[in-house]
Amino acid sequence: MLTQFNIENFRGIRSLALKDLARVNILVGKNNCGKSSVLEALLLFANPAKAENALAIGKHRYINLRDNTILKSLFYKMDVETPIQMTGIFKDSGRKTLAIKPILKGWYSADLPEDEIPFSTSLTGDHRESDIANGIIAGLDFFCDVNNAQSQYKLVYETIRSPSERIGSSSGWASVLVSGEKVKLFPIKLFPATRLNEKFAYILRETVLDRQTGPLVETLKVFDPRIQGITTAVDYVAVDVGLPKLQPLQFMGDGVIKAVLILGGINNYSGGMLLIDEIDNGVHASALKAFWLAIAKAAREHDVQIFATTHNWESLAMLKLALEEDETLMQDLAMYKMLRPKNHENGDEILSYRYNYTELAASIEADLEIR
Repeated sequence: MLTQFNIENFRGIRSLALKDLARVNILVGKNNCGKSSVLEALLLFANPAKAENALAIGKHRYINLRDNTILKSLFYKMDVETPIQMTGIFKDSGRKTLAIKPILKGWYSADLPEDEIPFSTSLTGDHRESDIANGIIAGLDFFCDVNNAQSQYKLVYETIRSPSERIGSSSGWASVLVSGEKVKLFPIKLFPATRLNEKFAYILRETVLDRQTGPLVETLKVFDPRIQGITTAVDYVAVDVGLPKLQPLQFMGDGVIKAVLILGGINNYSGGMLLIDEIDNGVHASALKAFWLAIAKAAREHDVQIFATTHNWESLAMLKLALEEDETLMQDLAMYKMLRPKNHENGDEILSYRYNYTELAASIEADLEIR
């Protein structure tokens, strides 16, 4: 489990430190304070061997893969001369660092056919100076250090051949191991706020195979009392609501879909991490208490660390009430209020204030603004 996480020069975050992380970590704060960026940073940090996650982040924000800002936008103020730096401390596996640097457009061979160039720009001549000035980059270098064991990966367009081993690809891009040993893949999943069109059957697969649909159905009944069961086919999830035929999950409301994705994801990514942006979107107030309690219990049962964002004060109040039903879960909670101070001497350093359960409960009881 991650106990500390530091970010430098990533998206709108010049500097941020999150300390004493818990099993369930809630990020709150005003718009554009960096909450979603923390989730994206964690996705990149967890699996440098899946460098193509950098592109997935852009897709979640609806950036076209052929837009040459998709990689540039990862860097603080789009300054590609300043590397992204991340450091994490894990409870059982020590220290890990990740540095991300740009690969300039000129890294590609001038002989590459124009229709195979990832961005529609000329490749003739030495473009180093102009590429830096214009921020045109054609890939990323990932430098990873896990307890002094170092590895380097490149995110490159997959038509570029390399003697190193290609790890995977996404929409024409590939992760390439350049040096060092493979970094073991970490089970992690990001649920962005803007998309619910996930591979439902895959997310729910382990829950069905482990015969764990019973607790899930009980939680879903809070959203819709008609729900009697849930099952999967090859690429299909169906819900029994007492009608002659099972209904596709997509026919259910957003709250039911979100509960299925999160609780199924916790089971599917045991021993890993779930990153959930705007966790309570689509969840009615009447279901929030059961929703939070089910998540907290499942996270502990399957040893999954949760990072989630919210703007919802009522949701935090229901989280407090949910954990009152099982006091053993109170120690699993930490909330971080993120603040971008005006005229701060360190520029865009983002401050974070940690609340444990007792502090969160006292703030809610005093009706304090903690978002």
